[in-house]
Amino acid sequence: KQWYQRRVAITAGETAGQSTRDKDIQLSLLSPVTLYIFYCTVFHVQDKKTFRNIWDLHKRVPFIHVFGPVILPLTSFLKRHLPFCCKFVDKKMDAAVVTNRQSYLQTTVQNLNKDTVNFTAQVAAWCADLTEGFTMEGTVQTGLEKICRLLTNGILLAKNISSLVAMIMNMHSTLSKPITKNSVMCCITLLQQLKIIECVFSEKEEIFAMSVSHVIQQLTLKVLNSMENLKRKLTQDKKYSYSSLDIIAAMNLIQNCMNGCCSVPRNVICQIALEIAQQGKTMSNDDQLMFSNILQKIQIVTNFQEKSTDCDSALIPLL
Repeated sequence: KQWYQRRVAITAGETAGQSTRDKDIQLSLLSPVTLYIFYCTVFHVQDKKTFRNIWDLHKRVPFIHVFGPVILPLTSFLKRHLPFCCKFVDKKMDAAVVTNRQSYLQTTVQNLNKDTVNFTAQVAAWCADLTEGFTMEGTVQTGLEKICRLLTNGILLAKNISSLVAMIMNMHSTLSKPITKNSVMCCITLLQQLKIIECVFSEKEEIFAMSVSHVIQQLTLKVLNSMENLKRKLTQDKKYSYSSLDIIAAMNLIQNCMNGCCSVPRNVICQIALEIAQQGKTMSNDDQLMFSNILQKIQIVTNFQEKSTDCDSALIPLL
């Protein structure tokens, strides 16, 4: 039980340390936190050190953007579902939470002008690159790599812009803070960039649709070849341990999932198996980063129609 608690705390810390504004990272933070709450509720565990480690995550991620106008304050979530652990929270910790939330909002608003300029430039560069990218000069592989890069970059841009606008508006609403005129104008400009991305996707939808299956095949081939090379290194030693057998089984599972049709359940299984394969330190940091990036691209391309909803501008009436 103690190992499980420590592992959940470490996983939550690593997840939160990656980024404080990426919506996917914030949502993935919910998994270890909810597992910890479930564990404490079922086994009636009251561990002060582990609870405070998870509580301190609010210093990096005060709010988790769940969906649309819904944001989740991490500390309030812990208090609501673990009331018997509230005795570990003193008055200074409560005061620090309020101060940190206000400071996070103030910092985000101060950087809003700079972020708006950066996102506007990125969208303009993406549109220009998209126009040149469909000339399909060079080999077929080069053309597919261009389409994959343009597709993923556009969706990631839309997701980051949408998350920033939703987070700013939701934080003002949650903290009951009036939004300034400058912030409203910046949010409107960002929403205009979302509509530009949506129009470009709509214009090039036919080309993207015809290329999706070829892009997925190219990405899965990279994963299969890399996994085969790693398996070959592990199988050179004829004396297998239980841990090495688990790693080889995880790699076989990834290969079996990649050989079939890409779907959301298969992507989730691949991510879980990849976490198991990484425990044996058989992969270098570069290999881990490569696999994570490829799986992210596969997930984005597979859910192209769903991910394009990140361009939704339903927040305009709230402005």
